[in-house]
Amino acid sequence: MQEIKMNFLEEAEMLKARTHKKIYFYGIISLFIIITVLIISFISERFNLGNGDFDKLAAPNISHIFGTDSMGRDMFIRTIVGFRNTFLLALVSQVIPFVAGAVLGSFIAYFGGIFDEILYHIFNIVLAFPIILGAIFLSVLFGSGIGVILIVISIFGTVYNTKIVRAEISQVKNEEFILALKINKISNIRIFIYHILPRAFFVLLPLFPLIVGHSMIGISSYSFIGLGMNISTPELGAILKDSLRFISRAPWLIIIPGIFQFVCVLVFSLYSAELEEKLTLHREI
Repeated sequence: MQEIKMNFLEEAEMLKARTHKKIYFYGIISLFIIITVLIISFISERFNLGNGDFDKLAAPNISHIFGTDSMGRDMFIRTIVGFRNTFLLALVSQVIPFVAGAVLGSFIAYFGGIFDEILYHIFNIVLAFPIILGAIFLSVLFGSGIGVILIVISIFGTVYNTKIVRAEISQVKNEEFILALKINKISNIRIFIYHILPRAFFVLLPLFPLIVGHSMIGISSYSFIGLGMNISTPELGAILKDSLRFISRAPWLIIIPGIFQFVCVLVFSLYSAELEEKLTLHREI
């Protein structure tokens, strides 16, 4: 029995070690992408790079590795600046859902009651509603723009995060250490603040890179169909929309920025998956 336990612990430690390596690998790549994009975009805007009078619709070459657009602008610089804008917008759109989802989800799960039941059904209705219809509806009422898109993404993100946290905390509140705290007459407010709420953020933390990546895709998609950023603003969806009319003459204007976004979001997703696996192992061992 002791030998079996030792083997299990050894395998668990080996798995944790492999997971650590993957986290460091994807984390370093993610950080490298973000820092590189921020530096290049800052330098290009500071010194007005990429907006020279270059050949229009030039194919990728040594001077312009992503080619040039219909106005002779360097597509590598525009893609980098567009990625930065899309990333920052996605990051902003998920800050409130991250905090609000953790607080609201843990609160309704821990204190329960009729409030929990009502919100549970409301959240199911909201998530069943297509997010694109929500964006169109608000755009009709208030006009299209990135502000409306950020509001829609934030609302759906908050509801989604709240449901995830609610499901986790509904189980945590019945664990032995919580019951022991109640037996020792620790107040519910104190338990909530010092034990339940930190667990809620702990649950959402590994999902944050993944959700930011999905938000980037969403923001780009809305800009592509005309609900987000204007085509004059460097943003990945707006860039792709502007390049669509030249797809037969210069397909690289869509293919290369699209692949660039796909690879970056994939790295964020893999990093998120490894983080979630590590935290799961941490809870189990």
